[in-house]
Amino acid sequence: MSPQFTNRKILVVDDDADFASDLKMWLSREGFSVHVAQVGRAAIQFHRLYRPYTAVLLDLHMPKMDGFEVLKDIKSTDVGTRVAVLTADATTRSRANALGADAFLVKPINRRAICGLMQQLATTTLS
Repeated sequence: MSPQFTNRKILVVDDDADFASDLKMWLSREGFSVHVAQVGRAAIQFHRLYRPYTAVLLDLHMPKMDGFEVLKDIKSTDVGTRVAVLTADATTRSRANALGADAFLVKPINRRAICGLMQQLATTTLS
């Protein structure tokens, strides 16, 4: 079986500690191993150290290094990593897509939508 089908590792990147904790709990219950980074630089370090990830769940609006910079770095070093953007600002979709986002979710979002998307990304291949 392809590693893309057996990898169950998710990187959650969100500066909201409570929301990141909720995401970790939801995804862990779905059988994923979850790493959490609350700043952009940590997200890049996690990605470099622990890849491959099934997907990265990435908030765009963070202090210092925003999610756009993280997305650009991840896609420049590993185009196979799926990145699902999670943001409260729906107007950022075209910029995120131009940088290689594979999915775009607008907050507020519920557990079912997040977990469903991560399950989908875990069982499909990039085209």
